[in-house]
Amino acid sequence: MGRILSTEAYALLSDVVDNDEQPIDDAVRSRVRAGAAISSRDYLQALAERERLKLEFDGQKAPSAFSFIELQSGPCGLAGFAGLAGSGSRWGS
Repeated sequence: MGRILSTEAYALLSDVVDNDEQPIDDAVRSRVRAGAAISSRDYLQALAERERLKLEFDGQKAPSAFSFIELQSGPCGLAGFAGLAGSGSRWGS
């Protein structure tokens, strides 16, 4: 089970898999429990890597961390996106 799936499965099913009284296959229980050992940092890195691979698969260049920060920063980051900062928006020209 991958890092993302295991982490998300454990977040949803921890009460069930951590209760040994629940009738769950041992192989399933151990795969889901593995998500408890994955740090939030590793989980977020796995999500970022998945996004990078999706963009690569689509033939696009993955954005850098700087471009993400720039997009989130408001007027400067949005000015280049006509759909987001067109003439009718508060950031448009």
